[in-house]
Amino acid sequence: MNEQKNTPNDSYNELLRNYANGQNAHRQQPQQNYGRSPQQQRQTQPQKNAQQAKNYGRAPVSSGATKPNGTGVSFNRPNNEDVMPRNYRSSQQTSGGKKTQGAASAKNADAARQAAPADDQTLKRLKSAARKKKKRAMRRKSTLQSIFLVIIVLVFVFVAAMMLKVPIMGCVNDLLAIDRNNTEVRVVVNDGMTVDEIIDLLADKGLIYSGSFCKLAAQLLDYSGPETYPGGTYDLSPDMGLEGMLNLITSTGIQQGTVTLTFPEGYTVDQIVAKLSENNVASSEDLYAVLNGNALVEKYDFLSAITDRSDRYSIFEGYLYPDTYEFYIGEDPESVFDKFLKNFANRWTDEYDDNLSKLGMTVDEIITLASILEKEAYDAQQMPLIASILFNRIRSTSFAFINCDSTSTYLESIRPHVESDAQFEHLTAAYDTYIKTGLPVGAICNPGADAISAAMHPESSDYYYFLHASDGTMYVARTAAEHEANIRDYLDN
Repeated sequence: MNEQKNTPNDSYNELLRNYANGQNAHRQQPQQNYGRSPQQQRQTQPQKNAQQAKNYGRAPVSSGATKPNGTGVSFNRPNNEDVMPRNYRSSQQTSGGKKTQGAASAKNADAARQAAPADDQTLKRLKSAARKKKKRAMRRKSTLQSIFLVIIVLVFVFVAAMMLKVPIMGCVNDLLAIDRNNTEVRVVVNDGMTVDEIIDLLADKGLIYSGSFCKLAAQLLDYSGPETYPGGTYDLSPDMGLEGMLNLITSTGIQQGTVTLTFPEGYTVDQIVAKLSENNVASSEDLYAVLNGNALVEKYDFLSAITDRSDRYSIFEGYLYPDTYEFYIGEDPESVFDKFLKNFANRWTDEYDDNLSKLGMTVDEIITLASILEKEAYDAQQMPLIASILFNRIRSTSFAFINCDSTSTYLESIRPHVESDAQFEHLTAAYDTYIKTGLPVGAICNPGADAISAAMHPESSDYYYFLHASDGTMYVARTAAEHEANIRDYLDN
């Protein structure tokens, strides 16, 4: 038997065959489930499918899938292991991590309890910020709503004016009272009248331009007030506007009873206050409070032009025009005197202003002179001649004083209303024409139309003296001797 010797080449070839056989066996081996434990690899196919379904969303690997042809060696992973997903947990890790997870949960709970106060404060700040944001949003919404309402009103005014075929400005002026006069109109409102009925009444009296438009405006702009209005007599003027007239009618401060009073020429301020108070128009305290204030003084030019107010008993003396007036019982005191002053302003004519420039006198000087004529003359026919005598004395260098008894009588009438002796002495020096040169500082009563006209139009004469007999007859004289003779002849008997 021939003994076969192994040559180095044979050994080398044997190694090659073994290596080749090993490679072929590897290629024929089914694909393994890489990364699983030996127990998991021994699971049956149904178990594998169930296990794959629980694999947290991983797509199951097909049973017939194999690795790509190659050497079978993974050059990325040293042991040919699959890459394990990050959320993958082995059975050992899961069981071993329960305690760790529980401890971590307890620790987190403690931390949450410690952070709770801070979180509450943060929550409060967030809620506060949310509320402020909501308020800002509401304010913006309110502003937009206001603008929108104004636009609607303007459109409404225009459309309503077109539909009613009336001038737009006439309708607007009914609401805003622009360029309207202050002439008062007496309106009698029957008890229980509705706003529409009152608007019709205002239109009939000429106080508003368009009654139909005002009815629509009263509904849209909520001017309607109560369902029915209380009855009464009201003095209304166009410059009050629709809302002002409706508000006056519903005012609770004005009682509906009225009283008509006549104030004769020559009444003083104190006599007027007493009569108003006696007839329950207003209390004397409230009336004097208005007379001592400045509200009405600044309203009228003939009062605001007076500069020596502190030297007078009352700046209103002479300007409370004597006439017949109707007042509400319990009327506002300022409204009461405003009626007197408005009447005076309406009675003062342009012709009076022309005469002022001719005479070289002011309104206040004419009223002061007229107040003396009102008290010195027996009737209106005597006033122009007495005016002439007083003008002659004022302009003469021979007479330092006009010596009118009426000024002394006025001082006696106001004495009870003067607070101190010092003040009365000051007033005496300002009013008494036996010690005061020229005219007194102000009027001594409230003169009427005849006295004012006589002061504006004095007669032309050369008389310097006058006196009255007991029957009212007036006697005049040019010299002191003639005057003394008249006294002997007509007064001593």
